[in-house]
Amino acid sequence: MKFYIAAITNSDSYEPPCSVLQIPFCDEYLKYGINLGTATVVNYAHEHDMAVQYWTVNDPEEMEYLISIGADCIMTDYPDRLSAVIEQLGE
Repeated sequence: MKFYIAAITNSDSYEPPCSVLQIPFCDEYLKYGINLGTATVVNYAHEHDMAVQYWTVNDPEEMEYLISIGADCIMTDYPDRLSAVIEQLGE
């Protein structure tokens, strides 16, 4: 939660306790107004030298979106789908 607040407020005082964020990509947090799947979150993490990994993403459209916002890793139950998305995007 501290990371999310720091990211959405673009805090300069946040010092991350880790080098990797593993984030569930789901709608569960949206009901609380928390969206962890945004370019703001990814960019803030990158500015603080953290990699961003999303799990478990099985929908090709969601995979494409996460790639577009700069996710460093996408964990999936269907690697063939992810490979197809990456190939389609020419990544």
